[in-house]
Amino acid sequence: MKKNLLPYLWFAAIGILLAHLFFLLMSKIPSLESLVPAERCVKSAYNVDNDRKRISINCVDYRDKVHTVVVRKFEVEEDIEKMKAAFKNGADLEGFSCARLNGLDACFSAKYKIMVSSINEESVVFYVLQFNKNFRPN
Repeated sequence: MKKNLLPYLWFAAIGILLAHLFFLLMSKIPSLESLVPAERCVKSAYNVDNDRKRISINCVDYRDKVHTVVVRKFEVEEDIEKMKAAFKNGADLEGFSCARLNGLDACFSAKYKIMVSSINEESVVFYVLQFNKNFRPN
């Protein structure tokens, strides 16, 4: 009877190990929804949910104007270094380096490893100010 249980125990142990590895891998993936400032911004309905590197965010300013930005999270150190080089001559905006790249207004934060972009400079600036207001320690 003990011989018959052994394959089931091995199968259960392998299943538990695979579930644990899956959990570890999924917990390493950054939650992009944590980049949405709660006070005046929401995740866009047009966001691609299975894209783990970028999120589209809509923010409403104090005049009820809607601003749409795309926020991209960088994880690979080589990509972060490329972004630092691209923004090295950018204007500083509360810890973000901002510039116009390929027709888009964009700001990059090496500290948070994110880039915010939009076709509208005002939208990028509004998001950065909201981000800093919600996430920067006082």
